[in-house]
Amino acid sequence: MKSAKTLIKHIYNDPSYKKLRSMRECSLLLKSLRPELRHYVAFCSVKNECLCFTLTHPAGKTELNNDSSISEIKCLLKILNLKAKKDMQISIFENIQKIDFKLLRKDQIYKIAEEKTAKIIKRTRAKGDFINSCKDKKLRIKFEELRVLLKANFVTR
Repeated sequence: MKSAKTLIKHIYNDPSYKKLRSMRECSLLLKSLRPELRHYVAFCSVKNECLCFTLTHPAGKTELNNDSSISEIKCLLKILNLKAKKDMQISIFENIQKIDFKLLRKDQIYKIAEEKTAKIIKRTRAKGDFINSCKDKKLRIKFEELRVLLKANFVTR
């Protein structure tokens, strides 16, 4: 029986899952970027031998258009290509001819910001139903006062 790791490798190497592999390789590229540059990038994709970075801020476009940033990205692409050849896989970055930077529209930026804030977990409210197994009399009294407050607060809302 094959291990899960080899099964996942086979899935990524399957041509019908090319988009999945390209998403994984783009996420690896973004993770290997410097944090100052990664902050500006919403996502990246590969289309027609062109690596497209979609940015969230105009300052990111000027920052990434610097020669040093472009050369850093090209070096990272070479490293990812060498890693793919070492693993006997085909990289999506092999025949990249152009690197393009595009800005998101304002409504798309707000949508991404809303998605990030929507991930905040809502906590359930305490009802005051708990067992007070404290042996210290002072703490037991404090827990009972807390129970009264929680029950009163739960009823009023």
